[in-house]
Amino acid sequence: MRAVALAACLLVATPPAAAQDLYERAARPGASAASRDAARAAHLEFLSSLPARFLDLFGAASTRAERDALRLQALRLADRALAVRPHDTATRSIASALRERLGDYANARRDADLALALAPEGPEAPDLLFTRALVRTRLGDHAGTRDDYLLALRFPLPEHTRGTVLGNLADTYLALGDTGLAVETFGESVRHAPDYALGWLGLAIAQDRQGEDPDEAAARALEVASTQRLGAPDAIFDELTREGVFFVPSYDRYTYEAMAHEALARRFEADPSGVDRARRHRASARVAWEAWSSLAPADDRWRPVVARHLARVDRAEPR
Repeated sequence: MRAVALAACLLVATPPAAAQDLYERAARPGASAASRDAARAAHLEFLSSLPARFLDLFGAASTRAERDALRLQALRLADRALAVRPHDTATRSIASALRERLGDYANARRDADLALALAPEGPEAPDLLFTRALVRTRLGDHAGTRDDYLLALRFPLPEHTRGTVLGNLADTYLALGDTGLAVETFGESVRHAPDYALGWLGLAIAQDRQGEDPDEAAARALEVASTQRLGAPDAIFDELTREGVFFVPSYDRYTYEAMAHEALARRFEADPSGVDRARRHRASARVAWEAWSSLAPADDRWRPVVARHLARVDRAEPR
């Protein structure tokens, strides 16, 4: 299962030193009303500075460890702000998203629940619902995940964001075993976000599990990813390993990898000079399907689908 956080959730920054000092003074026991008012002003300054400062700092972080260090720093500052204004849903939303990214699912859920209880129709509600859905996904509550994504879709969202939410919802339908709704919802996802490579690959997987021909959608996934990575034919694998992408169950990563390798094999088979590359991708697809088969429980509902792929992958047989 794939999940990519909404951009508005990923705000990290260091506020001006004066603002940080005001936070600390206002959070002390017995702080004066004037101090609290000053902290409120600093708090607003802090929030308004987040987007631009996020781009400056996060863009310079080249590793996951560096990005997590920035998230921890931002979370400490958000918690200081919440000590002064515990009912601030904007800060609560940021804190919830940061905790989810850092793996603190219980407290991410707590923050999302608190903020949604305070402002169920507020401007932060879509991000809060998205974060809570991610937490529920991590914990295996697929019915709750579905419900949160459906609630988020009631709000006006930018087209690409709507496509992301729909893609995650479609993956949730796959987790629930409803391939028909998964195919339909992935189709909606790529209509809203035609440049969403993982949406196209998800559609291919849903079609395959539904018994439909996935080749066109899989080829489209390769094309979109390649276009975004300066023509690299195997750029789809960069999308699969991008930060924020995860799979539930975790071994389903191999379904995505195998489908991508099969699509690349078909692409290179169409070129007389690409026979060797096609053969290598088919071998890689077999390795991925075998990895899935070795890790999945015996009663996984998709075993028959994987068995069909394993039966024909070496011979490149048609469906």
